[in-house]
Amino acid sequence: MTLLLTLALSLAPQGPDANLLGAGETVFVDAQTAGINFPSDLKSAGWLKRAGAFDGPPDVHPSEFGTPDFSPGAAPWNLPGVEIDGFSTNLNWIVIDANGRASAQGDGGAGWAGIAVSVTRGTEGEAGSTIAAEMDTNDGGATTFQYVFPDSQGLPGGLPGNTLVANDAEDIRLIGGIDAPEKTAFDLFVPLLYGQSDLSNALRAEFEGVYFSLTSASANSFEHGGIQLSGADIWASYWVGGHWTTPFVRYSYQALNLQESDEIAGLAWDSERGRLLFSSPDTPSTLNVVDLTTMTWGPLHLPDSQGGGTVSEAIGLCAAAPPVRIDDIDAVCAFDPRLPDFTRHIATPHGNDPCGSWGSMFRRPNAGFTGDEFVAMFRPPVTQPQFTWLTLQVAAGSPPAPLLPPIGTPAPLVTLPYTPTLQSHSWPAAPLVSNGYLDAQWIISSATDPLCWGPWLRLEI
Repeated sequence: MTLLLTLALSLAPQGPDANLLGAGETVFVDAQTAGINFPSDLKSAGWLKRAGAFDGPPDVHPSEFGTPDFSPGAAPWNLPGVEIDGFSTNLNWIVIDANGRASAQGDGGAGWAGIAVSVTRGTEGEAGSTIAAEMDTNDGGATTFQYVFPDSQGLPGGLPGNTLVANDAEDIRLIGGIDAPEKTAFDLFVPLLYGQSDLSNALRAEFEGVYFSLTSASANSFEHGGIQLSGADIWASYWVGGHWTTPFVRYSYQALNLQESDEIAGLAWDSERGRLLFSSPDTPSTLNVVDLTTMTWGPLHLPDSQGGGTVSEAIGLCAAAPPVRIDDIDAVCAFDPRLPDFTRHIATPHGNDPCGSWGSMFRRPNAGFTGDEFVAMFRPPVTQPQFTWLTLQVAAGSPPAPLLPPIGTPAPLVTLPYTPTLQSHSWPAAPLVSNGYLDAQWIISSATDPLCWGPWLRLEI
């Protein structure tokens, strides 16, 4: 089966795009940012951005039977005065090798893995880095960056070892009405729990609950028996029997050997492997890994074969310790396609990419949460408009050779006006083939330039 989509775009090899480009997120913002597109009285509830390009701001989480209820009325962390600093489900995959280094080949892996982060609005980034370029727009504090570990295998060459933009402030509509919007926390896995298909059942079976930290100013917002609380405490609430448990301190700042005055700004919890990533402006490295068995922690490094430096430096943050350091991570997620049904929700790029890697594809719930749909997207070049096709094929086994439509303008399935922002196209996820693949590929051409295409984007179906 082949579908052709014509867009008025431009021919200019670009990229690479993050394969998490346009990914769904649960988003938290600070008090200064709340009120642009988020009601200020619900800023601690978290907001849902479905995968794809959005015309409006993120939505309130729906209350869906059979799915953990993240709606504002159900979320026990949504209280007046609460300011979420770090937020995580237990679904992160934090992969490290035998030496405790961040490696896609760790824990028996043989594929790819990485992290997604956001940074504080005051971060500058190393000169020439993706982070520095994004911070120059003044919206970088609301951007989600992707970093695939450099020893990842099976991906086009532009993805491993490069920091790429997954969602920027404009993609999430955190622009307008404020200078330097700030995303304080996000989670990539909550959106994968929604939908009507059976594909989310494995994720729901793995889901235990959420972990979060609070700002120092709101650390005493919950009932705590009179003990002294800190912005470096890690709270938990579990989803049990269709209800959330009352939030409680899962690990105190003392258990983590932190100071009462410290804060945990970013949080990624991996319950299966007993690991935790956290970021803090108060520790020597801005991104740290914790062994929850021994309660020991230290900076997250790359393997010596990949340079051995810290991951925070590798993604483009300036290396400096407090009180000198300006650059800081304020949210983090860790991902690996071995997460159950990950590859049914988030496409993996593969194959040749002679013109650069670009584009992404996801399975997501539709706008009414009555069924699932596919959505493919990429961020177009910004030179003079030309023609672009989206080619889709359903196959079993290896993907077919790249399908090259004839030069010219095919009969369009949909025609969209050119804009330099994220473009997407969605269609219902009707049953196609069992145990097969859906492969998508963006192809661009013009009357004077040869065809140019990105890699295949594969979803299991």
